[in-house]
Amino acid sequence: MSNSQERTIESLYRLKSRAIEWHALQAASQTGVFRELAKGQKTAAQLADLLSLDGAATQRLMVVLCRTEMVDQYGDDFALTTLGRLVPEPLLDFGSDHLQHIVSHLKSGASIDGEAGWNMELASREWTLTPAALTALQALGVGGVSRKGLFVLEVHAGSAVFASALTHRDPTSRIFLVDQAEGLERARKTVPSIEVEERTEFITIEAGQQWWEAGLPGADLMLMVNEIHRLSAEQRAQWFSHARPLLHQEGELMIVDVFRGQENGIERAADFELELGLRTGKSICDAKELETELKTAGFRQVQFAWLTCEPFLYGLLLATR
Repeated sequence: MSNSQERTIESLYRLKSRAIEWHALQAASQTGVFRELAKGQKTAAQLADLLSLDGAATQRLMVVLCRTEMVDQYGDDFALTTLGRLVPEPLLDFGSDHLQHIVSHLKSGASIDGEAGWNMELASREWTLTPAALTALQALGVGGVSRKGLFVLEVHAGSAVFASALTHRDPTSRIFLVDQAEGLERARKTVPSIEVEERTEFITIEAGQQWWEAGLPGADLMLMVNEIHRLSAEQRAQWFSHARPLLHQEGELMIVDVFRGQENGIERAADFELELGLRTGKSICDAKELETELKTAGFRQVQFAWLTCEPFLYGLLLATR
């Protein structure tokens, strides 16, 4: 048998394994296996008894789940991994509720659930932005001579990973976090965890209210993280036109979002864009187009850089007032 034939067989079985692992994850979610493991590690027999499952079949399922990133085995016991504990219960179906609509999406191009579902999805991923935040702040020299003692404003802050990391890096800075109450609830958990409460203010906006209608203070640095890809060109123009007057002289707008082209993240960006289109009917942004839009809004200088760290999806645009 030739090497080419062997590679083909290997590819076939690797693809088959991925399919089996995917369906095993679905079965674990639907039967309550993950829910029980969230309470503490258990044997396959204990899981079968608690969930009214067949013992031998449950043992086989657990062995396959250990090949995924969700479950580890310790002797006869099975337990959730760190990742398994971080995935919120509403998202333990790993997208099956919406991915099953890909065929109808291909036929019609229509999105399936709009902003609500996508907001939940992005909220579940906010913690994965921590390496990107640390990479960005190091590259910008936050806390150094040129970017120190900043007034920082993060709009639609959610968990406020970037603003909180910035304030932790520069003890002389202050942050103002703007979002609806639900989003700020996540920020209120992040901020105490890195001990920056004394330098943080929360500004709540109502449903339907725009962030620039909240009487915001001026800022040296404004952050828009994972927001721009949600907006139409008209909405982006509106956001940029309202952002610029809020910045102090020589103030900067920092946009962090998913862009195509980062070498290590090509496949992930493709996955992100397929899911984004399926859920909302939108596409990820082009950095060059955003640069043009920012300059049209009056920003003088726009710089772009990749955030070359996990998850290898994000780029950073820095625009000077």
